[in-house]
Amino acid sequence: MKTVLLMRHATAGEGKHSQRDFDRELTSEGYETATQTGHLLKRMGIPIDVVIASAAARTRQTAEAVREIVCPDARFELLDSLYHAPAETYAHAARRLTLEEESTVLIVGHNPGIADLICRWSDESLSVSTATVAIFESPVDVWKRFRRSHGDSISLTCLIQDARIVRSNESFSESMDRGIKD
Repeated sequence: MKTVLLMRHATAGEGKHSQRDFDRELTSEGYETATQTGHLLKRMGIPIDVVIASAAARTRQTAEAVREIVCPDARFELLDSLYHAPAETYAHAARRLTLEEESTVLIVGHNPGIADLICRWSDESLSVSTATVAIFESPVDVWKRFRRSHGDSISLTCLIQDARIVRSNESFSESMDRGIKD
């Protein structure tokens, strides 16, 4: 089983007059939401092995806030190539940069690419506001097969918005309940 968490960065400020978009940082509200989302993911008990994020300030800060709470020892990759990347670039990063012994990856990125991938993999039109996390699972045993083709299935198991679970499938909810009670 392989698991991918796709996350849109938390709320960023408008930036200063001469500041590049790449350098825009999280607002205090954005940082708080990223932190709350990290605490929720920790309570859910999802073991994240690697965090991959766009190197832009707002995505890096979002990824660092979540990683610090959930998985401080996880491998961490920052990529310039994910800055405003299309959906396939995010999917490719998950397959290319995750080691086979790693079962769960968190990817933090930007709209429209991250939202496009969430909608493609879920096969739905979803609203992907800042700090949204979509958790996808696939029964595959190698990362190169984590895709929506060749009969391999990817399922949206949980959707988090505003640091709250807004949707989860039954099997995910049951496993999460067991994990929280244990």
